[in-house]
Amino acid sequence: MSVTSNERMASDKWKLISLEIPVHNVAVVRWIEQGQDAEYWQGYCGAKFKDTNVVVKVARGFMLDCFI
Repeated sequence: MSVTSNERMASDKWKLISLEIPVHNVAVVRWIEQGQDAEYWQGYCGAKFKDTNVVVKVARGFMLDCFI
């Protein structure tokens, strides 16, 4: 096999993902994942991304948990 499982993960599973949802009709929660790293802006506790099964719990800008 010419492509390793890690290379497949890098090219398929771990492509950059960017999701947004409105928060109180003002702010936006942005979630960007690359590899196993996740970054959060505009922290919002219990946000669930529209049309996905991604749920994040964020408080004061710190990630508390993420369910994918």
